[in-house]
This record gives sequence, C-alpha cells and structure tokens, in this order.
Amino acid sequence: MASEENQIRRRLKNGTITAKPRKSVVTGMQNELRTQIIVLLNERSASRPEICKELGASFNRVRHEMKMLLNLNPPMIEQVSEKPVRGTVEKFFRATTQARIDQSEWPGVPDAIKGSMRGTLLDMIVDDAVAAISSDTYDSLENAHMSWNPMILDDEGWEELVEVLRRALEETERIKGDSAERLLAQDVKGTSCTVSIVGYASANEHRKVGPPSAVDEGSAPAERSAATAKTETALKKAKTTRKGSTRKAASKSKRRQGKSA
Repeated sequence: MASEENQIRRRLKNGTITAKPRKSVVTGMQNELRTQIIVLLNERSASRPEICKELGASFNRVRHEMKMLLNLNPPMIEQVSEKPVRGTVEKFFRATTQARIDQSEWPGVPDAIKGSMRGTLLDMIVDDAVAAISSDTYDSLENAHMSWNPMILDDEGWEELVEVLRRALEETERIKGDSAERLLAQDVKGTSCTVSIVGYASANEHRKVGPPSAVDEGSAPAERSAATAKTETALKKAKTTRKGSTRKAASKSKRRQGKSA
C-alpha cells in the first residue's frame, strides 16, 4: 500500500495525475479581500458590517466582493440567516468551501493566473507578519517561530521536502479543527494564530554544494547581530512600502488562521 501511495504521489508531482481546478475557487482567490472574506466565513457566519469591521475594508468594497462570491458557479458563500437591526435587516453569510486549491488541481490553473494568486497570498503573509510584529503580538505566545532555510537539493531531496510540507499542512488543519471543537464545547475565545508554509525553487542559481568549512566561534555573535539588523531593515522597508495595507493587516491579525494556495 505504501509503495502504491508513493507511486501516486510521484505521478502527481510529475503532472500525470491532475484534476480540473474549480473555476469558482480560482476566481475567489485571485483577490486578497475576497480570499479574506472566504477565510473569515469559514470560521463563522458573519454579516457585511461585521466583515467590514474585522477586515478594515469599506462597506462598498465588501459588498462588491461578496456579490462576486455569491454569483460564482457554484457560489463560494451563501446567506444562512437574517435578523432585524435598528429598522433594517442584517443578513448573515457563511462559506460553502475553503480558500484552497489542491495539489492535483494546481497544474490546471492557467500560468497567467498562478502568478497573481501567488502574489496575493504572499502579500497576505507579509502583511499579517508585519502587523503582528508592529503590534507586539508576534511573541505574545511562547515559542513563536520564524525561520528561513535556503538549501540545495537533488530530485530525491525535493520530493522528500514536499512530502514533509504536505504532512505539516495536514497536521495543521487537524490541529485547527480539533481546537475549534474544544473552543466551541468550552465556549471560550481562544488565541488567533497564523501558520505560513512556503517551499519553492530559489532565484539564486549561483549557490553550490561544497565541503563544510570551519566556523570561528568568536564570529557567531557578530553574525547574529548582522542577521538581526537585516531583519529589522527588511521589516521597516515592508512597513514603509505597505503603509496603506498595514493598518488593514493589523485588523486581520486579530483573527487570521493560515491558508494556502
């Protein structure tokens, strides 16, 4: 059985087994606000005013994107209830599917669209992380993690890494679901967390594998200091170039739970 599963994964990796991507999901994930609405409505039902407040977006923008999601075939959100509020009727919605494209569907997504979807997801990751650091919430939980691990891999190593990332995503989803059940049963709020998983071919084609070199222990603190300074510089640059979106991201960081494309 294990051998058969490995063969299926290998054929899937080589693109010989594909599923037609759901057009509605592809369309829904091409826009950052649209994606955020789907993520929020996967967590709970909400009205347009609640969505505007949580995502820091205008009512007109939220109404426009929700109309797009409602008119998809099949729709990605649906109305589930309504209640009278101050002389008007407030409608509540929930998601009908997750903001995710499976590995088997990804090869069928047009190349022109893949780039915009990757860009949207990367913007969400950076905005969310910068907002968490700016608001001093990043390290509010013990063992918060951040790492960057460039490497040089052969085909076997890449296949092993992809499998590790796949299992990590599955375990993350399981933990999220189990936590949601416990929180609902105990009627407690919980803590908003984000997990971002990224694995890709680097643009740096000049790195080579070589024999390990001796490291002077005395230089380690200086290396750490340089790395820290570089991180701080990158964060300042990100906050400057994303001035308009950081305020919105700060609102998102209160509730975001990671999604992937």
